[in-house]
Amino acid sequence: HTTTITTAMDPESIPEPIMDEERIPYTLPIELFGEDTVACVLSIKAVCRKRGLAQIEQHILQQANQDVVHATLMMMQEAVMDSREAIVCQAMDVWHQTHQIGELADASYMERAFGGLLKRTSDSNVTELVLVLVQEYPYLLQLYVCKPERIVHNHKEAKARVQLVETTVSKLQVSLQDVMSFVVVYLKHVHEDVRQAAVKLLVTISEQF
Repeated sequence: HTTTITTAMDPESIPEPIMDEERIPYTLPIELFGEDTVACVLSIKAVCRKRGLAQIEQHILQQANQDVVHATLMMMQEAVMDSREAIVCQAMDVWHQTHQIGELADASYMERAFGGLLKRTSDSNVTELVLVLVQEYPYLLQLYVCKPERIVHNHKEAKARVQLVETTVSKLQVSLQDVMSFVVVYLKHVHEDVRQAAVKLLVTISEQF
């Protein structure tokens, strides 16, 4: 029992309470995973986030149905936005577990979480998960390989996005029209290195088609 007392006293292991405005959007995860797990994932404390993600992973392994998959994707959408690599990696591991049963997921949940993942494409291990997911759910391709609704302005992220499309084109079947409408936009990017990445993508396209 002594261990429980010491963790209870460590302020870093106590998540911030869930705010009222978070309760409604997170009704499903709170219902399924419990107050503490959701508070942990929403917490800014690394110890709490890791604990929350580990608890969700346990939950998936024990019981997987559509609600569990949806609730997990909602939590992953939060966790992949973390600035700490260890937490993003853990979130992606959990997502890998979920994707095995991902056919249970409605496209809307999958797309929202995937949108969060795309914001992280400058992390190399994200590319791997993106490719796994688009092979499994081809409708996700339209979220980043078509003419972009909004161009990514930050040059590091923009370059990563172009490189992600290049990797996708070289590994998967992509429509020429979609990828051309993407590349045309990024050939006009304000940053030189993004334009160079777009030219490289153009070369890859010409080799593929």
